[in-house]
Amino acid sequence: MEIACNFCVPIDYVVSSPCLRTLRTAEIIAKRMGLEVNVNQSWGELNRGIYTKRPYQEFIEEWAKHEYSYNYIPPSGESINQGRKRIVEGIEDILAVRGDVLCVTHAGMISNLLMMLYGFGFEEGKPKTGQVCELEFNGNKVILKPEKNRFLCKYKKKAVSKERLYDFK
Repeated sequence: MEIACNFCVPIDYVVSSPCLRTLRTAEIIAKRMGLEVNVNQSWGELNRGIYTKRPYQEFIEEWAKHEYSYNYIPPSGESINQGRKRIVEGIEDILAVRGDVLCVTHAGMISNLLMMLYGFGFEEGKPKTGQVCELEFNGNKVILKPEKNRFLCKYKKKAVSKERLYDFK
């Protein structure tokens, strides 16, 4: 809550996952900025199905039985690649908006986005609760701004092609 109350980066548009904890954070920030929150299903948390309410380690053990395939679909859930398809849809929605966009989403979504763009490992690109990941989209380039991303501060500013988003299949 403290992070939301102290958020002071100028933005023009707020998009949020439909999950309550992200939506409440987005609402606090949007209200301070005089903006509305736009809920986007694409930014919802990765769906681990029957493992959602169970310890994360239980999901990892089951996933290991499937050789950590990004196409493994847990019962009543979605695969990593299905989640990545939603990430691409969410990015396309954001790029259709003019101005600076704040997207309030989940660590797993951010981690997967960074894996898709920069090849980071899952834990390497995973922010802690409340950490900010700033990306700049400039034409066909996506620029990671590590100076704004404390959990990525060991990396240099790096631009990659936006087309890497479509290479996950």
